[in-house]
Amino acid sequence: MRPRPAPSNFPHAQAWTRHRAKAGAARPLPALAAPPLSLLSALLLALVLTLPLAGCAPRAAGSAQPAPPPTLATAPATQASAAPQADPIARAAALLAEDPGFFSDQAQPHVPAQAAGTALELLHGRTEPEARLLAAKALRQLGRFDEAVAECNRQILRTPRLAEAFVERGQSFSALGHGQRALEDFQAALVLEPNNIAALLAQGDAYFILERPAEAEASYSRAIEQAPERPLAWINRGVARDEQGRFQE
Repeated sequence: MRPRPAPSNFPHAQAWTRHRAKAGAARPLPALAAPPLSLLSALLLALVLTLPLAGCAPRAAGSAQPAPPPTLATAPATQASAAPQADPIARAAALLAEDPGFFSDQAQPHVPAQAAGTALELLHGRTEPEARLLAAKALRQLGRFDEAVAECNRQILRTPRLAEAFVERGQSFSALGHGQRALEDFQAALVLEPNNIAALLAQGDAYFILERPAEAEASYSRAIEQAPERPLAWINRGVARDEQGRFQE
């Protein structure tokens, strides 16, 4: 392209050159045009192609292996602890489940003291009748019989027709050596619930301790009629019969 000649009103070429330089410096630069679409497509394609290669790069010796994603089998144990805990009353009842011996001698607790203490802590502040009866049972298992009787007394005042409260108080009375008083509580429970298995078994124990084996046998027989699958009633009835000299039955 041939250079534009200097206009007639500029007598010297040098002055025309300076004029063009000033005009060019004052003119704003044009904005950068976007690259063609084909170039953008090529750049994106190159980027996509390089991504798999980055994941396949060889590991340096001794580098740590990436942790596998968590699964049900490898889930941390803290997830189980995050689950809602069981109801405190149900947990206390499980801790206080007795393993009765021959005559369920209430003076000899069958639950370890640590379990009974834990159950008592779980029941602290609970006011439900079931919770208070379990608290009385825990106190009995800890050998705190007077406190167990007091707890049952409060519960009987609140709900006088609750047979389980009389059974529990009678067991504490038996542990304290008050056999006749215990027997009265078991009989009161059976007036409220004639087929209460716990009351029938406890009444048989009370009769046997009072050296009344025939009446103990009758109480165990009633328990067998209501729950023939309970081996304790069969065993205790056999011992009561032996006490009467009936060894062949």
